[in-house]
Amino acid sequence: MALLDTWRNLAYQTEMDQKTANEFWGSYFTQEKAIYEQILSAPDTVVKGTVKELADKYNAVFVPYFEKFQEALKIAPPEHWSVDCIHATNAGHEIMARAWLECVTKAGFIEE
Repeated sequence: MALLDTWRNLAYQTEMDQKTANEFWGSYFTQEKAIYEQILSAPDTVVKGTVKELADKYNAVFVPYFEKFQEALKIAPPEHWSVDCIHATNAGHEIMARAWLECVTKAGFIEE
């Protein structure tokens, strides 16, 4: 299965009907937009913090990609997950997609 198909299956075909998917993505993008509006409302204010701190501050979902890749390195060498330690392979993208799905489900965006 192609990478895009894998992501689409994880993101869109998690036993969601069209109504549920529309509600999920509508809620997700509404919250994302609100975060950008809040940040951009004070353009002279410097936003500082770790990704986790900023996710907490803006009530956003934090996806611990670093930790997920650290776990993956116990299973296979780095080149299995990334072609250059920056860009993920298909296997690396699958880790990211599954981590994202786990976090948005835990946050209540998707019912289990």
